[in-house]
Order: sequence, then structure tokens, then C-alpha cells
Amino acid sequence: MRHPVSGQLKQPFLVLFISWVLVCWCFLLSSSAAAEASINLELKHYISRSMNQLIVKLKAHKTEYKRDENLFYRDLNVELSKVIDFRRIALKVMGKHGRLATKAQREQFIRVFKKSLYQTYAQVLLDNNEVEVSVINAILNPRNPKKAKVNMLIKSASGSSYDVSYALHKGKDQTFRVENIVIMGINVGLAYKDRFQQQVKAYKGNIKTVIDNWTFDKAA
Repeated sequence: MRHPVSGQLKQPFLVLFISWVLVCWCFLLSSSAAAEASINLELKHYISRSMNQLIVKLKAHKTEYKRDENLFYRDLNVELSKVIDFRRIALKVMGKHGRLATKAQREQFIRVFKKSLYQTYAQVLLDNNEVEVSVINAILNPRNPKKAKVNMLIKSASGSSYDVSYALHKGKDQTFRVENIVIMGINVGLAYKDRFQQQVKAYKGNIKTVIDNWTFDKAA
């Protein structure tokens, strides 16, 4: 027969055990939240620092850049390659057609895509006397620590402002880089992926012709 004293002794130990588990769980949750907040702040500073370095360099060398397009592209590449994963974005734009393309064609499209993007940056950055970039926040994806989102506000000298959102992915080198951009609600990655598919259809499946005729401004 079960002894009543034994049951009475077990109950306090059970309560103590449950309390200990709850305390540990709360500690883990608070530690996780603190770590996430720290990463969010670090990402915000990382993107803000990189974009500001680009703006500072642009202001200091704008006259030279207008004279020497190659110098502009070179410096732009140095700064943007720190935060943008051009390979990942370009291959996403190619989508399923990337698997059908040769390795040489994929590499060519990455170069063409990057150069066409730089040409667009040239039009925007060199034609504006003042460009201000404010990083609003950075948010780590709670379901996937390799994904994050950064929200920014870009203001031009004319007073126009643009909401820009970066989707980031942590690569093998443990560095977060941009894998997609949303500007004023327009998903750039999806827009250019749709264009690539339309061009493949227009050129009857000739991927080489699509790449040879690709320009960023016409993709909008």
C-alpha cells in the first residue's frame, strides 16, 4: 500500500523541479533574446557603416568618377561587394534557366548583371548632389538565424525619399550579405527573375542571347 507520507514528500520535490525547469527556460529565453538583440544592432551598424563609406567616397571623388567611369565602377564594386552577394542574386534571377546554362554562361551573366546594376547606381548617385541613407532597423529571422532583414530610408537632395529593404543571408564565411532588395514595395529579385524568364521565351530558349542583350534599366 502507498504510504501517504511518501506522497507528501514527493510533491514538494516535484514543485521544486518544475520551478527549476521554468527558471532555466526563462533564462534561456532571455539569453536568446539578448543575443538576438545584439545581432540586430550589429547588423544595423554593419549596413549603416558600409553604406556611409560608399556615400563618403562618392562625395570625395564625384568629379573624378564623372570623368572616369571605370574608376567609379571599381570603387563601387569594392564597397558594394562587402554587403551584396551578386552571385547569389544573379543566379536567383536566372532561376531554373541557370541549371540549363553552361558554367561560362552563368559566370558571364553574373558579370553582366553586376555591371548593369552599377550603371543604374551611376545614374542615381552621380546625378544627385546629396544622398542620405538612414538605416532604420535590422531584424534577425527568429526561425532562421542565417536570414535577416534591414530596413532603410534613402533621401535625395530634391527631398524625395525611398523605403528600401535588404534581405540578407549568412554565407559560409559567416558574413551577412544582401540577397534581395525591395524598393518602395517592389521586389527587385522577383521583377528581374520574371524579366529573365520572359526574355528566354522571347529568344526561344537561347540563354546566350538573353545574356548578351541584358540591360538593367530595361528590366524594370
